[in-house]
Amino acid sequence: MRLLAISDIHGNRTQLRHILSRASPADVIALAGDLTHLGSPDEAEEAVELCRRHTPLVLTVTGNCDDELIEKHMTRNGNSLTGAGRIVDGVGFFGVSAAQPFIGNTWEVGEGVLAEWAQRGYQAVAQAKRKVLVSHPPPYGFVDMSYHRSHGGSRAIRAALDRYDIALVVCGHIHEARGMARYNDTLIINCGPAWMGFYAEVEMGQTLTAELKQAT
Repeated sequence: MRLLAISDIHGNRTQLRHILSRASPADVIALAGDLTHLGSPDEAEEAVELCRRHTPLVLTVTGNCDDELIEKHMTRNGNSLTGAGRIVDGVGFFGVSAAQPFIGNTWEVGEGVLAEWAQRGYQAVAQAKRKVLVSHPPPYGFVDMSYHRSHGGSRAIRAALDRYDIALVVCGHIHEARGMARYNDTLIINCGPAWMGFYAEVEMGQTLTAELKQAT
């Protein structure tokens, strides 16, 4: 399976088009939140529709710069992974939206809510051979160092890596922390902000390989 991972579009559909025009063919696109920058459900749907033209199967979580209305829209349209799961060719995708309290003026929820979403989603894909967590916030301590030199990741997501068998985490949120890290057997990818042209491509064969890319 080939996975195209994109996060933090923040409404910049021009850059999203650049990414999609340069990205390799994929079986699944995972959007890891902040489809809009405090935008509308219609704006988020436009971003998803652009992605569908590249790859029909688009799975989403929403970010702190989206909101619950956008999340409900993604759920109605069958894209959302938040607190839910989807098994595709033996790979189980599940997701966590929003973010833990950090900025203070966007869609933030308690760590307990993030943990509940992770638990419910994992249970939905527990029978899958390989599991992928699509989370807007990164796990605390991994690809989450902010400009303020503080960790901006979620402790609930970090705890999920200890509790569950997760092969891959696709995340974003902390734009400046773009990169990859490993925690035990889990590969963690902070895709970087798509509004700046960043994304990641993942090959999920017998081994799991990934590459961070930029549309230039």
